[in-house]
Amino acid sequence: MCNSFSLRYMCQAPLYFRYEDKISQRTCSSKVKMAMAKLRDLFHFICLLYCTVTPAAGYSHGPPGSTCLTIFPKHGQDLTWQSSGPCPFKIRLSSETYTPLQNITITLDSDDGQEFRGIQISAHRKSLNKEEFQGTFLSFTPEDKLQAYNCMGGRRNQIAHKNNSTVSRVVLVWQAPDINVGNIVFKATFVKDLTTFWAWETKEIRTADESTVVPPTHQLEDPKLEMDDLDFSRCGDDRGCFFYPKICSGADCTAAFTYQKNGDSYTFEIMAKSPGFVSLGFSSDTKMGDDVTVTCTAQNSSVTVQNGYNPGFYNARLISYNLTDLRVKKTADSVMCRFTRPRILPLLMANPLADPSEATTRNFDMETQSYIMLAWGHLPTGTDVMGKHKESPAISDVMINFQDYETYRGSSMSKEYQAHGALMIVAWMLFAGLATVIARHYKDLYEDSMFCGTKIWFQLHRAIAVSILVMTVISFIIIFVKVDKLSEGTGRNHAIVGITVGVAVCLQVLGGLLRPGGDSSIRPVFNWAHRLLGQGAHILSAVNFILAFNMDYITDTMKHYGTIVVAVWIAVQIVWELVFEFWSCRKKNSSGSGNITDPKGMSIQDTKSQPSKVNVFMLALYILTLVVFSVATLCGIFIF
Repeated sequence: MCNSFSLRYMCQAPLYFRYEDKISQRTCSSKVKMAMAKLRDLFHFICLLYCTVTPAAGYSHGPPGSTCLTIFPKHGQDLTWQSSGPCPFKIRLSSETYTPLQNITITLDSDDGQEFRGIQISAHRKSLNKEEFQGTFLSFTPEDKLQAYNCMGGRRNQIAHKNNSTVSRVVLVWQAPDINVGNIVFKATFVKDLTTFWAWETKEIRTADESTVVPPTHQLEDPKLEMDDLDFSRCGDDRGCFFYPKICSGADCTAAFTYQKNGDSYTFEIMAKSPGFVSLGFSSDTKMGDDVTVTCTAQNSSVTVQNGYNPGFYNARLISYNLTDLRVKKTADSVMCRFTRPRILPLLMANPLADPSEATTRNFDMETQSYIMLAWGHLPTGTDVMGKHKESPAISDVMINFQDYETYRGSSMSKEYQAHGALMIVAWMLFAGLATVIARHYKDLYEDSMFCGTKIWFQLHRAIAVSILVMTVISFIIIFVKVDKLSEGTGRNHAIVGITVGVAVCLQVLGGLLRPGGDSSIRPVFNWAHRLLGQGAHILSAVNFILAFNMDYITDTMKHYGTIVVAVWIAVQIVWELVFEFWSCRKKNSSGSGNITDPKGMSIQDTKSQPSKVNVFMLALYILTLVVFSVATLCGIFIF
């Protein structure tokens, strides 16, 4: 019996695919064993169709460490966040000013005793470097509700909840930094429930002596709200370029970037048709994980350029050290930006939940060739936090050598997805129509010839049907091993219909092998059932093509192109069905015979008719039509 299960939503924005594992290098034999193990789980996978998938309600054990800088809850919700009215909770300080190493008592509560479940609070400079964490939280109450984080290699520099119990009051003791860093701002997020929260509530504490302020070691540059459009005219000359989709050449692209080497630094200009952000990732492979990222956000007049890192299926925002010449521009339908980074970009990696604090500095070298990932998407209203992008990112086909200036192109689909789609297109757009037409309208094809004791038309029909089954099964195995679970969102509908089509073709081929003899009393029933099942599977496959091209993560360009091609194919297929039916009826009426021939040559109703030249021409034209639409649809998954 299939049990229900829950899937916990990520509370941070996955920057690139939610769909791909970072798989370490394995031997061929171990990969085969892994694939076989997954195949044994095939029926469990199908069983998931009848399970209830219930997303869990965010992180009840506390916010993930990757939210140190964003302190923004997501809870699996669609990120169109608006603040839930005026925040009822207050940040109350025991002093309005501080001196180095002074202890400050912080009280978090409301005037009317309202309760909250989640809290995240930290202190930052008001200017020059607003991302570095300041001070240390020495103690907190209630202790069974709260925990201290060690963000960005610091020590107890953020407080967060560790369970979902409610409290009405929190008291913290914060020690100021050992130097005068100027005015400090406390930033806090209060969570009342899954959909009611207030992010980035602030309270300022002033320095007691403005004359002795020590500037930060690393001052962060504020991006300028001005930028020229990207220049693609000199690609391959004094700059390298990347275009997506493959058929575009610059301004008409959905996403693109250019790069130039300037001594020991590199300047990038990136753009995407995006409502809120565009992100550039450098990776050693085409899968998400262990990737350094630079993200540009733009909402109204608020713009940022952010360092980041993908430790796994999500992006952790890092302090924006070593990024200069920052420019961001937002148009009606796109975001573009410019930044310069050094050849070697050191990034501080830390686990904020580790005690004692664990931090290492990793160097990302531009002289190392990398795959490039371009992702884009929206921002929650009023924030600079990346939302979960719905469209798959564009990934370079090959590793990019940043020492040379060449033009690169990429795709938004992994090779596994492309193989899955290509097999299904050939099977159901090309072969399924051909199998149906031959069985329905071309039983007189080479009627006087036999092959292995069976009529030619039947051998063709059976060979095509078995080919459809084989391609469907292989396609199913590829996607099962790739995804390893039933898809969510709009992909779930595609998976359900796809499995239904797979079951139908298995039953269809099995029925053909067990068909009753031509003189059996149930043969007419079998003929109708066989025909209806085949036509039903063909219709469902057409529906599933539409669903496939309209899944959430399919890029808009691929979505529009694929939907149009499939819709036209469906219309043309219907026209062809009507033409074949009309021609068959006309032929029967003119010959006075409605003869059907058994595959073994037994005459159910005697006929000696042969297909006319018109019939052969119609079949050839129909095959050509199917080939054209199949190629056009294949272009949709290989070009975009």
